[in-house]
Amino acid sequence: MKTKGTIGTRLLFVLVLILLAPNPTEAQVKRISILTASTGGVWYIMGSGIAKVINIHVGGVEATSEVTGGGLENIRLLSRGKADFIFTTDAQILSILKTAEDRKKSDFRALFTGIASAFQVVVKEDSPIQSIGDLKGKRIGTPSLNDGGEIMARAVLEIYGLSYKDAKTVKHLSLGELANAFKDGFFDASLYGGGVPMSSVVDVTLAKKCRLISIEEDKLQTLLEKYPEYTRSVISKGTYKGMEKDVLSFGTRTAVVTLGSTSEDLVYQITKAVMENIPELAAVHPAGQSYNIQETLLGIRTIPIHPGAIRYYKEKGIWEKRPKGVLEAW
Repeated sequence: MKTKGTIGTRLLFVLVLILLAPNPTEAQVKRISILTASTGGVWYIMGSGIAKVINIHVGGVEATSEVTGGGLENIRLLSRGKADFIFTTDAQILSILKTAEDRKKSDFRALFTGIASAFQVVVKEDSPIQSIGDLKGKRIGTPSLNDGGEIMARAVLEIYGLSYKDAKTVKHLSLGELANAFKDGFFDASLYGGGVPMSSVVDVTLAKKCRLISIEEDKLQTLLEKYPEYTRSVISKGTYKGMEKDVLSFGTRTAVVTLGSTSEDLVYQITKAVMENIPELAAVHPAGQSYNIQETLLGIRTIPIHPGAIRYYKEKGIWEKRPKGVLEAW
């Protein structure tokens, strides 16, 4: 005969098992991270936008945009399995994975590109600086070391026969810190690299009367020949307050990258969600328009495209029309 105590103990045991059991809905959710860069930059803003699109349009996935030190840190974290998806560029991939053999070993695969970035040099309106060559002996601020914009800064200074040693002072700061320091008069020039318009540059041009410095045509051609991972860029007049003429520069497109081992179906669903919901990305930031299917394979020639993304592009009939140099496999 079962006693009340025995029955009560069993009921309590069953209740504990029920409470400890995972929620079926929660168990089915796949959480993924998207590593971007510091707050105040377009990468973090667009990473949040892409995460939102994924959360709305890809069932069973919860995406989160995460702040990092930028593309190079993202590459290292992805290499160590500490991330699912990252923002980076061809230039940054080449700066770490210098040979084709290095890149093969990495197992990196790209989904798509967007955020057409541009190198941007900001000076006060009354500054004597008229050319990048005039930065010699000046106080310079750049993004954090090995940030995409900082790598651009080194590249363009080299073309002008300069290096950081030729400056009076050089400080490497987060984008928000860089903007604040420029407004407070600590720099003669702030050097940026990012999607246009950059919120940090908008910030300083609203606070101070500023100009952007163009790169001379002959210097630009020399840079593009030496660094084919970069492309010609024009920042249109009116992009920032007080900007009365176009500014000639160079830039990159930002790639969203994962590992070859990432689920083909997941990558397919994410690629489809992003490519088919551009208005939602554009509502987050104007750079969202750059994620259109006609340009999505521009600016990524260092690593192959992920099979899941290729599947989507083949369905849409653009894979066979892809730009020269875009890889399907090694």
